[in-house]
Parts: sequence; structure tokens; C-alpha cells
Amino acid sequence: MIEENSAEQSPATGMDKEQRRVKNRLSDVFFKYVFANKNNTDLLIDLLNSCFAAYPLGNRIVIESLSLEDREQDAMEYDDKTSFFDIYATTADGKDLDIEVQTVNKTGFLSRIFYYLTRMHARKLTRGEGYTDLKPSIIVCFTDFELKLPAGTEHRLYLRRYQMTELTERDVLTPNGDIFIIEVPKWIREQSQIPENKHRRIYRWMSYLSNNDPDYIREIAQKDKHMQKLLEIEDRFTQDNARWHAYLVREKAANDRIAELQFAKEEGIEQGIEQGIEQGIEQEREAKIADHRTLLEKLGSRGLTAEKTVVLTEDSAEKPFPAIMRVWTGHYTDENLPAGSHQGASFPSGKLCSA
Repeated sequence: MIEENSAEQSPATGMDKEQRRVKNRLSDVFFKYVFANKNNTDLLIDLLNSCFAAYPLGNRIVIESLSLEDREQDAMEYDDKTSFFDIYATTADGKDLDIEVQTVNKTGFLSRIFYYLTRMHARKLTRGEGYTDLKPSIIVCFTDFELKLPAGTEHRLYLRRYQMTELTERDVLTPNGDIFIIEVPKWIREQSQIPENKHRRIYRWMSYLSNNDPDYIREIAQKDKHMQKLLEIEDRFTQDNARWHAYLVREKAANDRIAELQFAKEEGIEQGIEQGIEQGIEQEREAKIADHRTLLEKLGSRGLTAEKTVVLTEDSAEKPFPAIMRVWTGHYTDENLPAGSHQGASFPSGKLCSA
């Protein structure tokens, strides 16, 4: 007979509910529990507006109200690709919003974000509507890693905004397509220790999402209704056995994926080192051969003679230099030199040429 688990313990872990803590608030299971809930749209609006206000350039974006929509975007054609957004919302003035969280830097991540933006925009118009009726499409993506950008584009900005621009004059082609990317680990490294930032709304949100300073969040929650509501929601989440189990399963999968990527990286580095050593040895060997050939060419150009002809062979390259000078009797030409010999390095009979 199987005994029922205590109401105060997790069936999956046996951990007391009071001991449960959400360490990764960027887990999509937890993130969507909080923000993909029509009762918490006030939190989502405040989070988005804090991000928009923190970026000083470009047209100003302010969200007054929004409605959560179906996260699945059906394919527009039979063989088209269906898109699944983490959180999809529309505003009263027609803006479309996609809010994404990404904990692992998977291949094609940035291409997928751009694809989502184009899909959002392509579905806006219906028959009879003009292109001037297009409303903005906006993606806001929070990452739990730092992006690896092309060489020469590294910078310290944790919050970046992308639009279609002319590269020389920086003219914006259209303000109707925006991608905001917030790299949470970069915020921790570059911004979290700057005291004067604490008065900014974005600081509170980044502190909460990163779980970088729990004491600060508990303190600020006493006078900030949004932070207080977040902690209450988080407490309810940890008391829900099914959701807690889903959170743990997703965390394990993410950690396993990170471990796999790290192992592949280390294996690649190790193989690269071995290949580099082999290539270095081969390059050194070829350089020695080239030096020896050059010397023989100089000897021949100076008209030095020998009763025996000096011939360089490839298989002697790793021997000490005097040892690689093989002496052959007779006068050799290009046609009758041994295979691998230095072609054309023959001298008239006479004085012995040695190393």
C-alpha cells in the first residue's frame, strides 16, 4: 500500500513547502505563471514600461493597457511554420507585443526572434486595409545569458533596442518594428552595484528577475505594491505541487542542456589544442625543409663545386642540420635525382661541398 504524501511536502522532492524557493525567476514555467495571467497585467505593463523608459533613444513607447492573446500563431499556409510565443498581448492602440524569456543560448536564437517579428507584422492587415494602417510590432526578450555578437560589436549595454536603420546616417526606416533585448547577467555585472541606479524603476525589476539581491526586494516590497504582489504570487507558486514539479523538471532540462554545451565546448577546445600542436609541428618541419632548400640554392648560385653532389631529402628534415646533407656520387640532374630530393641542386665536379 502506498501512503499518501503529506500536504506539506512535494511528491517529487520530499521538500517541505516552506523550504521551496524560486531561484530562477527567468524559468519560462514561473515567468509565464506570473505574467501570462490576466489578473497580473498590471505587473506586465509596469515591467514593459520600465524597460522602454530605460532606453533613452528612439520614439517613446508607453503601454497604458493590454490584453493577453493566444500565444500560438497558426501557419498562414499549409506548409508554413507555426509560431509559439511565451506571452502575446495587444494594446488598446493596436500595438502587438511578444514577451520572451530565454535561459539557454540556442543556435538560431536571434534569427528566431527576427522571424517572430516578421510573423507578427505580416498578420496585421486584412483585405481592404492600407499599409498606413499598420501598427507597431514589439518584441521584448529577457535572456539569462550574454549574447555572443560578431567581432567588433561587443559592448557593455545590458539593454539594447533594434530597429531597421540606414547604417551610415542612422535614419530609422520605420518605427513599426522593435526588438528589445535585456541581458540579465550583463545587468548584474555592469549595473547592479551602482547605488544611484536604485531609484530607477528598471533597477527594481532587474533585481527581482535576477534574484541578485533578495534582501533589497523584501525591503522595497514594504512600500512597492508591485513587488509585494510579486512575492505573494511567488509564494502561491511554490505551494502548488504540480507547478513546482514542472518548474523543477524544466530547470533540470535547462541545466542538462548547459552542461552538454559546456562539455562540447571543452571537447572542442581540447581537440583544437591537439590539432594546433600537430599543425605547429608540421609547419616547423616544412619551414626547416624550406630553409635547407634555400641554402642549397645559394650554394649552387655561387658556383661552389663538389666531387659529390649534395642532395636534400624530405625525410631528413627533423635531423640535425649536418646530418641532413646526404652525399651522392656522380652528377645528378632533375631527371635522375632520387624522389623527394631538392630538384636542380647539382653542382659541377670538383670541390667537396659540406654543411
